[in-house]
Amino acid sequence: MTMRVEWNSDSMFERGQDALAVRDAPVLPYDISYSGYAWAIFLPGGEVRVQPSASRPDAADFLPGLPPPGEATEAQLKQFIEKTQPKP
Repeated sequence: MTMRVEWNSDSMFERGQDALAVRDAPVLPYDISYSGYAWAIFLPGGEVRVQPSASRPDAADFLPGLPPPGEATEAQLKQFIEKTQPKP
């Protein structure tokens, strides 16, 4: 399953890009919950993942395997991207 994610950022606006960036992002496995959010995870190289969850990003059980923001090495992020690639 995928979800279309559209966004713009301050840095895109400052570069004169006023159109939205668009990705059809894979939805990662999730537990059934009757309330929660669909979190967009923005990764290097334009990769995006969607994680439905009743948790929040700083919770211990949120998206195991994703390194903490600001602490991740390029190798860790690449490993996470490869691990979460959708199956053909």
